[in-house]
Amino acid sequence: MTIPADADADTGLDPVAGSVFEDARFQALEDLTAVVGRVQACNALGVSRATYYRHHRQSPAPVRPPRRERRRHPRALEAAEEERVLEVLRSAEFVDMA
Repeated sequence: MTIPADADADTGLDPVAGSVFEDARFQALEDLTAVVGRVQACNALGVSRATYYRHHRQSPAPVRPPRRERRRHPRALEAAEEERVLEVLRSAEFVDMA
């Protein structure tokens, strides 16, 4: 089996075919929603309702707060102690013990 040159390197699948499938699935979801309702349509097609709502959101995506810097653990080694431990572990005596 040969993988086409324009295929996704990770999966070996054609990215265009994947998007065509997704487009068809969401079109089928729209059509089925009118007949049986959104919950049953999502279940029938294997689409998470959260995914459906995320793709049909009218408002902008919520703003995420900036990540906070992690605090050092109260029992963490001081910088000088940590450097000394690393120095010992990198010494010739311990170099092959990993």
